[in-house]
Amino acid sequence: MVDLPIITIDNYDRKQFIDGGVYANNPTMIGVVEALRYFVGNNKKFQKLMVMSIGSLEPNPGRRFVAKHHRSVMD
Repeated sequence: MVDLPIITIDNYDRKQFIDGGVYANNPTMIGVVEALRYFVGNNKKFQKLMVMSIGSLEPNPGRRFVAKHHRSVMD
C-alpha cells in the first residue's frame, strides 16, 4: 500500500486533496453516506436503511475453491 501525500492545488483556492482510497475504500459505506445525505434532513421521513451487498469476485481467481475445515489462526 502506498500512502500518497496531501497536496495543495493553487488553482483551486489552495484547497487540499487526499487520495480517494482514504474515503472511498468501502463502496458499501459510500452508498450508506449518500443515502443518509439524500433521505435525512428537514421535511424528510427517514425510517430505516437496509443494505444488500453482493460480492462479484471469485475467492481464488483461476483456481478451484476448496473449503478448509480445519484452519489455524494463520489461515
